[in-house]
Amino acid sequence: MVLEDITYQAPYYRWTYKEAGIPQGQYDKFINWVSGEFDLCLQEEQNGLKVYHPNGWLQIANTSKESEQVCLQIIIHNKSKKAGEILSNELKVLYNACILIYGPMLKHQKEKISNI
Repeated sequence: MVLEDITYQAPYYRWTYKEAGIPQGQYDKFINWVSGEFDLCLQEEQNGLKVYHPNGWLQIANTSKESEQVCLQIIIHNKSKKAGEILSNELKVLYNACILIYGPMLKHQKEKISNI
């Protein structure tokens, strides 16, 4: 996950992250994990996941036009720069844990399916 930009447009700070080429299954697991972490907050699940919290909101979406590949985009809007940085770090930890746990598992499942 690569930080693309941090901007300020009153009253929100905005963090933007993008990563291309991740598997669909890994993207789905990440969405599920983030949804579980913020289960007490209002959520929309129309195009990815949008979570509203007291200082702003975050959005995770697939911006790819191809159905096989995922272009992950994470946008965080927060009124507090410090709180936004903390939220950003929490999402990085969740994303890295998702890759660590499900990355090898998804590869193994693909190999197993291709051997059948």
